[in-house]
This record gives sequence, C-alpha cells and structure tokens, in this order.
Amino acid sequence: MASVSIDDLGSGRYKLRWRELVAGPEGAPERTPDGRLTRRSRSLTVVGKDARDEAVTRIRRALLDEGTFELPATADALVANIEKAGVAWLAWKRTRCTPRSVSRYGQHMARFFAAVRDVRGIATTAPVFATVMSRDLLTEVVALWQKEGLSESFVYGCARSALEMWRWVSDDPANYPGVPTPPREAKAVLPRPPIYVAPPAPTLVEADACLRHLPVDAGQTRRIGTFLRYTGLRVFQVIGLRRCDLDLANATLTITEGKSRAEKAEHRTVPVSRHLVAEVLPWVATLPDDALLFPAWGIIGSDRRASIRPDVFRAAWEEATKWDGVRVIAWKPANRVTGRPEHAFRSSFQAALRLGSVPDEVIDALVGHHGRGTRGRHYAGHETLFPRMREAVDGLGAIDWEGPRDRGSAISFTKRRKNDAAP
Repeated sequence: MASVSIDDLGSGRYKLRWRELVAGPEGAPERTPDGRLTRRSRSLTVVGKDARDEAVTRIRRALLDEGTFELPATADALVANIEKAGVAWLAWKRTRCTPRSVSRYGQHMARFFAAVRDVRGIATTAPVFATVMSRDLLTEVVALWQKEGLSESFVYGCARSALEMWRWVSDDPANYPGVPTPPREAKAVLPRPPIYVAPPAPTLVEADACLRHLPVDAGQTRRIGTFLRYTGLRVFQVIGLRRCDLDLANATLTITEGKSRAEKAEHRTVPVSRHLVAEVLPWVATLPDDALLFPAWGIIGSDRRASIRPDVFRAAWEEATKWDGVRVIAWKPANRVTGRPEHAFRSSFQAALRLGSVPDEVIDALVGHHGRGTRGRHYAGHETLFPRMREAVDGLGAIDWEGPRDRGSAISFTKRRKNDAAP
C-alpha cells in the first residue's frame, strides 16, 4: 500500500497524508495481537507544485521499499529557502569580488527580498521558499521599484543580481532543491538597461575653482582634492596611498588599490606632475614610510583611512558655481540621480589631457583603464608609455589658488564674496 492523498491548503501549500508501517523493537514491522500489521498516519506540508510532486514520488518509493518514510526535520527540507540561498550566494561572491562590490550585491539582495515579501504577501518572520521564483515575480518586483521612483541603474542592477543569484542557486539542486528553472534569456525578465550620455567634463579652471572653495580648516580634504586634480585617480585609490608609494625625487606614484583585482594586482607606477610634488612636499616629507597619506581624523600613524566627505565637495562645487561661473552640469550630470562631486576631478583630468591631444592609450595608462587590444593587455604594459605619460602630466598647469580678479577694482574673489554678503 503506497497511496498518498494531497490536500490543497492554498497559497501554493500542500499537505500530503499517508499511512505507513510501525517498526517494532527489533526493526521488524509491529503487529497487533490478532496478527495484523500496525500502521500509523503521517503528514507533510510542502510549498509549490514541484516540491509536492517530488515529495509524493519519494514517499511512495519509500513506502514500497521499506514500508515507512523518514520525515524531514522541517517542511523546507524538500524546498530550499531562497533567502538563505541568497546569503550563500553573497558568501560565494565575497571570494570573487571586491568588498565594495559585495556590499552593493548585499544591498540588492536586501531590496529584492523586501520586495518579494511585499508583492507576495509573505510575513517578515516566514521563510521565502524557492518556489516563489518566476518570471512574473521579477516583473512585479521591477514594477514595484519603478513605482517607488528608484533610478533606472539601481533597478537594473537589483534585477540583474536577483537573476544571477537565481541561476547560481538552480545550478546546485542537491543543496537547494525545488528551485524553478530560471529563464535562459536575461532580457526576457530584466528591464531595459539605463542609457548613459557622457556629460561635459569640468575644465581644470572649474576644478581649481572648486578647490579654492573647500573650507580652509578642512586641510585633509583640500589635500585629497589636490591629489584628485593632479592624478585623475579614484577617491579610494587616493586615500589608500602611503608615504612609500610617493617618490618625491623622481615624481612618481605607485598605485596599490584598484577597482578590479587585475588593476589592484598591477601595482603600477605612474609619473605625477612636478606641481603636485611642490604642493605636498612640506607635509609628506616628514611622514614615516609606512604612514598613510590620509589617515582617519588626520592622526599620523593611524592605520585607519580617512573617510571622504562628498557633502564638503558638493558644497564647494555649489560655491564655485555661484561665484566663479562653474557649470552645474559639469559636476552634477543631468542624467544621474545622485552626483559624485569628488569624481568630477577624474573627469577634468582626462578632459584636460584630451584637449592637449594626449593619445587615449596614454590616458588609459595614467588613470588605470584596461588596454583596448591584445597588445595592451598582454604584451606591452603601461611602462612602455612612461615617457609619454611624463610628458602628459608635465603639461598640466599648477592649481590657481588665487582665483579670478575683478579687472576694474582688482579685488580678489574672497573679498568680493564678503562685499556681496554685506548688507
């Protein structure tokens, strides 16, 4: 006897009922005093049709072979908890991606499962079983995010991470059973990717105006901005620099951080402007070799890096726009929901080199972009471009700390601000 009855509980949940033999003390089937086999009723609740069919097959086979079915400890033993699987996917990502990327994936997963609970009405204390995954679910989640007003890039990134996690989990049915097959074509479920239009980059004159409006008492922020303006590096690459990375005598800089593992492993050395050396010489020359150039709170010897202050840079750009005619679109692109005012220096550096007719391959070598061809990636490294990189950075002018002057009255911009503010 291997019959299994199925009760539909609604919401994709099914209760399976069957009767099985009762084992005696010595393992043999137990019998009643009149010699009949003793049976008992059992039940199991599962989620999803696939899990239901799989459980029925396993129960029937066990009843025919052994007369009894070993009940799993929990109901989700036959169906994976997709939320727990998402945590495992993040742990796997941690072995392959940078901490910044893993943090972004974590945000995507938190946003995704919050939306899943919302559109499917799952309580925060209830598990999210893998059987909820479907094309319709992703479509509804994307529609919810769009209704909430999230940016195109964030919606696309979250949906792509959710699909990647779904595919990773479905590829391991032994550990994550009951996962529906994900769609083969990503574009069948993902929203349209955002279209980025290259915004105009700030000129060096505009970048200098921003630096002038940084607070005088924010000395470390001004120094970070100075490095950004002269090197075109990313912020995290600058705040990760140590004294030993900067060769003052030869005006070179060794970059130990990178956006990718490949860039970080390069530890490339690039020339820097002599003007930068002159700017930083007074305070860099006194630091120990292993000291961070930008430690937290400015404490020399601290091994904790400084935190960037985007709000300070944003306020400086706003002041430069107000007083020096800097274009807003140059530091706050119209096609971006959130601007990155500190990243505008990287744009101004590259734009200045392009205006100086510096070849793209030289600019790529300076700012850490990968070579566009096989030669640049595998055979001729950036060191072959070193003389031209030196020529490019030496062509950058010094920072204009003085600022514009009123030709009629020769009053500096600082005095002009005070006069305009006076009643």
